[in-house]
Amino acid sequence: MSFNVHFTNLQITDFVSKNARNRMKDAIKKNLNKDNMDTFDEFKKELIEKYLKNDNVHDLDLTYTLDDNNLKLKLEKTVSELHKREILRKKLRDRIRDKRAPVTTQKQFLKQQKQENKTLAKDPRVSKEMINAYFRAKVTINKDIPNPIEILDNKSKYVDEVFQHLLNLSQKCPDKEKLMQVMNNDYVNYIQLVCDFDYKKYLDQFFRKVKEMSNSDSNLPDMIRNVPDNTVNVESVDKKVIEQLDDSDSEKEVIDSDSEKEEDVKEVLESEVTEEKPTDSDNEIITNIVGKVVDDAISNVD
Repeated sequence: MSFNVHFTNLQITDFVSKNARNRMKDAIKKNLNKDNMDTFDEFKKELIEKYLKNDNVHDLDLTYTLDDNNLKLKLEKTVSELHKREILRKKLRDRIRDKRAPVTTQKQFLKQQKQENKTLAKDPRVSKEMINAYFRAKVTINKDIPNPIEILDNKSKYVDEVFQHLLNLSQKCPDKEKLMQVMNNDYVNYIQLVCDFDYKKYLDQFFRKVKEMSNSDSNLPDMIRNVPDNTVNVESVDKKVIEQLDDSDSEKEVIDSDSEKEEDVKEVLESEVTEEKPTDSDNEIITNIVGKVVDDAISNVD
């Protein structure tokens, strides 16, 4: 008696043609029965070769289960070793190609730098000191760092980045002194110069907020866990604000006047002391400059 043949997971796209499915069933019914199932391993090679599509990526195999007179076939696919080797060869070719790619000559580099210098100098917000710090950081840190105009157009993004570095490095440095030593690099100093702020003046405040927003059983670095809980004296705060944005309320920007910056910082610190919510958008922006960083990165500490 021939089997009732069932394909448990084979799709029409697995076969070499529309009729291959039925022809494969007929071949199984004609050549297999309960008495010769020990020949299945050899016979399945013929089935795979004649009726199933080779995608040049996978090795194909057929397995079966027998339930009374019902033969249930399952197709199994594994990535072939040949394809794995081809992927490795492609990666190697790409790596060799990248190494052979034209390298910018010193003359071309200086020409590009001169042109970029002219572009930056046209922006009245960009000082010569910013330009010098930019090119210094490009040489020592990364040639693809943002230029001063890009930073000035989105200061909040790059101030957040500095605090992200602080949070990440606080988990790797043994103490605050080592942390500040590592943070004292051309890139961080360049960002601070362009954004006109000094992270060190807000370091304890930042650590307190990380501590406040963490669970008691969080694995906090000692420099954060041991930060004093005392509040800052409002009158002793520097006029520089941690966040400086453009002059647009719609973009939540902090205005450039020193007197208004001082008032913004005072409002933030006073809100912490009184535990009241800020009453204006600028105060809320300054509060969020630490809160946003903590929200984004607190999972790295817990």
